Amino acid sequence: MVIRKSKLPLERMTPLDREAEIERRKAQEEERVEVLGQESDKKAIPWIQKDVQLQENREREYFFLTCELLKRCQNKKKTYLTVLSSILNHFINLEWIPPKYFVEIDASEQGIKVELKGTKYYGAFKPCFLPSYDFRYCQQLAQKTGNTIGKLEGYIRKSEGGIALPDEEDLKVYG
Repeated sequence: MVIRKSKLPLERMTPLDREAEIERRKAQEEERVEVLGQESDKKAIPWIQKDVQLQENREREYFFLTCELLKRCQNKKKTYLTVLSSILNHFINLEWIPPKYFVEIDASEQGIKVELKGTKYYGAFKPCFLPSYDFRYCQQLAQKTGNTIGKLEGYIRKSEGGIALPDEEDLKVYG
């Protein structure tokens, strides 16, 4: 039995349509779990491609929505910095940060500063009020914060030349 995908949210569907949509989603997820759990990479490829495509679409949509929001408040410096701080906070939340670290974001006239409380590390940038550039600065600063925490936790090792080296976990062979 083939059930077509509905474009309506579940709340707006009739009880019969809602039940059919829930069954369709359940069957799709069961198939996904079954295929991704297989040893066959060929069977998993379409699902992985679909997941990657969905993630890329979400990221692209988030980028355009936040840039549009930043464009609207470009002339209001304080509002722009507040929105930029929340974007930076979003990206920092995507990084793996242990509970023992507290990340403080401070937006002021000079720019936006990220500080790891209890350490001597901080990062900052001065917004240029071009939404796409400031968005990328937020991504980079969050990534640098995550990398700094990784170094503090001992997850990233470097050679004398500054090249990041794999640790013992990366070198393990499973199977």
